[in-house]
Amino acid sequence: MSTLILLAKAPVPGRVKTRLCPPFTLEQAAGLAEAALRDTLRAATHTSADHLLVFLDGDPGPWLPQPNPAQRPWLPHQQTRRQPGRPGGPLVRVSPQPSGGLDVRIAAAFAEAARHALGPALLIGMDTPQVTPGLLDAALDQLEDGAQAVFGPAADGGYWALGLDHAHTTKETAEQLVHGVPMSIPETGRAQLERLHAAGLRVTLLPELRDVDEAADAHAAAALIPGSAFAARLAEYAPPPSGHPASSWAGPVLSRYEQALWESMTRPPAPVRLELDSGGTLTLDVARYCDPPDAADELLLRRCTGPTLDIGCGPGRLAAELAHRGVPSLGVDVAPVAILLARCAGATALRRSVFDRIPGEGRWAHALLIDGNIGIGGNPGTLLDRVRGLLEPTGELVVETADGPVDERYELRAGRDGAPMPWARVGPAALKALAAARGYIAVDSWEINGRHFVALAAPAR
Repeated sequence: MSTLILLAKAPVPGRVKTRLCPPFTLEQAAGLAEAALRDTLRAATHTSADHLLVFLDGDPGPWLPQPNPAQRPWLPHQQTRRQPGRPGGPLVRVSPQPSGGLDVRIAAAFAEAARHALGPALLIGMDTPQVTPGLLDAALDQLEDGAQAVFGPAADGGYWALGLDHAHTTKETAEQLVHGVPMSIPETGRAQLERLHAAGLRVTLLPELRDVDEAADAHAAAALIPGSAFAARLAEYAPPPSGHPASSWAGPVLSRYEQALWESMTRPPAPVRLELDSGGTLTLDVARYCDPPDAADELLLRRCTGPTLDIGCGPGRLAAELAHRGVPSLGVDVAPVAILLARCAGATALRRSVFDRIPGEGRWAHALLIDGNIGIGGNPGTLLDRVRGLLEPTGELVVETADGPVDERYELRAGRDGAPMPWARVGPAALKALAAARGYIAVDSWEINGRHFVALAAPAR
């Protein structure tokens, strides 16, 4: 009685595939996630597995197959199957994911599968829409033919599949094999594989696949499955430029900003103006971002006496300076050129949205939202809620605000053809009101060289 487990997240804008933004909008990233989920479910329901457990983070939606295999109008009726297997497809069961880290949720998925069926279990994610029924059946075959575990490495250093035989899917055993493995880092796959070997398991390796995390990954995956929902959705959002292969597409959003950052290595970059849906413009002072810290930055740096997270770090002037001073720091940003320059400056930096999983969640002593980055995501309240989960209980958040009674939400784009991106601007009073509603305490505020700052103490959890 084999079980195929799909670890899935409901495709809600802002909660899935945020590393695709830019060049895609949050809504487009969610649309691609839904298409990937549909294609993965299509493959899963065409396997020989007896059960399909959709281990879901979020609410079910129309992209889910009905629990009754006869009620799947969007799936082909003709299936080529091997035996054994349930005629008509696996029996579908949907269960909610528990809270906790990814390692906790993976172990819980195996335990949930074992509660309902004895037999091997194969866990996959929704990040590889190019996966095929044949590849999944081959992995299940290995578990039925003597392998105690199967492991599918991912090109980014993680893994796309983990399978265990029936003797190792119990709650206790799954926790021993997965709990504590560091997740979402380039060493995740190696660490998980070492854990399996250390437990003495016979492990069969599966082919390496490429997760869809960034735009280039999306185009590479779509090229392998030209007739898929994922390929169609990607073509709708981002047709490749004429005369260029799909894998070379980079997208328009923030390209002017990144071009200016790149130019900063040889000459002073010009300001970048982004168009607002209100008809105005937002000016990015790229030269200041690339310069060494100024007097206003120095006041921030003196406050950072412990581990500091620089959110939207840009080319890393603050994160790099903290590193030079011996203060543990991490910069996160979605712009690849910014991350490159930050690392060249000596910062530890990750290309990642603040809404993705961040190393050290709940343990950062300080967090910075400087250079207007309180606007990230277009909803400052949501951003404050997210940062609260990143800070330690006594942590401090410093926000650079706009001047005066400002509280604006809008979309900006880099040129008329750029995809829109939600953004926001708030002044000191609006920020303090938003923060107070979420339990933050304003402990300090100041103005220097025309720049305005507010320091917030994290609310107790």
